[in-house]
Formats: sequence, structure tokens, C-alpha cells
Amino acid sequence: MAKRMGLTGMTVGKWRKRYRELGLEGLHDELRPGRPRTYEDDTVAEVINRARQT
Repeated sequence: MAKRMGLTGMTVGKWRKRYRELGLEGLHDELRPGRPRTYEDDTVAEVINRARQT
């Protein structure tokens, strides 16, 4: 699924770990200084929705 969505396996692994530990709240990125986020909100929402359906 990561490849189809244009995401790296590391990113998906990080999100899975956050979800296991914190549920849906763990998937929301906090704003922080530095480099802007790589993925848009729409992409994140689509991945979350697909993962919840499988």
C-alpha cells in the first residue's frame, strides 16, 4: 500500500506505531519548526481511511 500511495515504508511504519500506541489521535502531526511536512493533509486522510477499511 505504501508504494501505491507514494509513501515510504518507514513513514507507514511510523504511523502504524503511533496508531497502536495512541489510536487516531496519534496520527495527527503537531506543528514543529524545521522542514515543512512532506505529505499533504488529503494524502494522510486517504491513507488513514484506506487502512481503516482493510
